[in-house]
Amino acid sequence: MDNNLKKFIDTDEKNIRLAAKQGQIDGAAEVPLSSSAVSPAWELKFLNELTVAWKRYKDNAEQAKAELADHFHEISDKSERQLAKSEESFGQKQKKALDFLDAEIGETSQNFQSLKSKYESAQVECTKIANQLGRPLQTSMVGGYMPLMALLALAEIPVNRLAFELYFESMPAVSLLLSAAVGALLIFFAHTIGKQLKHTRCDITATKNSNTYLAIFGISALCILVMFYLGIMREQVVALQGVGGLNLEALTLEDLSSSSGSSTSMSFTIGPAAFFLVVLNFAIFLTGVVAAFVRHDSHPFFEKLSTTLQSAESKFSAAERLYEQRQLEIMKDFASKVATSSDEYDLRASQIEELQAKRSSIDSEMKRSRQLVTGYAVRALQSYRKENMLSRKTPPPVSFLQSAEELVSGSGI
Repeated sequence: MDNNLKKFIDTDEKNIRLAAKQGQIDGAAEVPLSSSAVSPAWELKFLNELTVAWKRYKDNAEQAKAELADHFHEISDKSERQLAKSEESFGQKQKKALDFLDAEIGETSQNFQSLKSKYESAQVECTKIANQLGRPLQTSMVGGYMPLMALLALAEIPVNRLAFELYFESMPAVSLLLSAAVGALLIFFAHTIGKQLKHTRCDITATKNSNTYLAIFGISALCILVMFYLGIMREQVVALQGVGGLNLEALTLEDLSSSSGSSTSMSFTIGPAAFFLVVLNFAIFLTGVVAAFVRHDSHPFFEKLSTTLQSAESKFSAAERLYEQRQLEIMKDFASKVATSSDEYDLRASQIEELQAKRSSIDSEMKRSRQLVTGYAVRALQSYRKENMLSRKTPPPVSFLQSAEELVSGSGI
């Protein structure tokens, strides 16, 4: 573990106990206030110190990786001095090959610069919104949301198909298609309503919600009207089935004509069958609204920017890995050419492999250290908050609603 981080990650749990002790002191003093939505001063100071230490550690690791890269060139230069050629040394050829690789896919290439620019731009935009909101992205059910909405839409088919049996009993495919269309429409409206309702909770973008609420009210009224009408249609089916034991499978157009002739207008009476259908439809519809509300972040653009950032970071990292891998291949190739014997070749190859292993070791160590630092920070914050809540007489502050994991992930570690 790097010296920059050793004082934070101790084996005797001293810092964890200090965090708990500070939580007792602040809790007894009712700090922060219950209404405070800003993190306590201790938490901000703690995360700031940890972030600074992590940055120093990360900079040192990057410097070590840069020194390994310089070592690559030292090996090349040594080979050049030992085995100079009459027209052009192997080292010069290697330098030309590396320069060409750099211009093709390296840091000076147009594609690399474009990926880097997109990544940095997306990072700036995402960080800007995160700083404005004072929190990271908050979404739920990301993977299960679409399957759930699809399941709700499918559930609407057998429910609403009964309402179309009166008019399309001789064409089951038509009634099935209509019920599927109605179910998809209701779930789409549920998605729209839940998403827009969540966006009204954003303090930054939701400054004028009157038009949004008006649209939500209009869509909701339309959906309720559709559910009500489907219930009436189902009630008509039940009424016809109850008259003289009429079987819908034997129902003909003449039966419908004679039935319609006996009643000049459709009855809008809501019976048990209609009421059950309306309630069932509304329950499915409301489930979709709640799922959409929980699924999305309150900021309308935060999730899209976060997705763009992840995609840009993935593409940029892939470009970096490809460039580094091709560099190693070129160095290995030239190392084999300048070796005058198998012993020299083995020596060059082992040096290249050793440098590659050291670089991978640094990356692995950074990953492991980040996990340790993150885990330690979460435990320290949780200990502080636990003792703070146990020691105070007033309710916990609003800022404690944001979990320790979310607070640490947004700190830049």
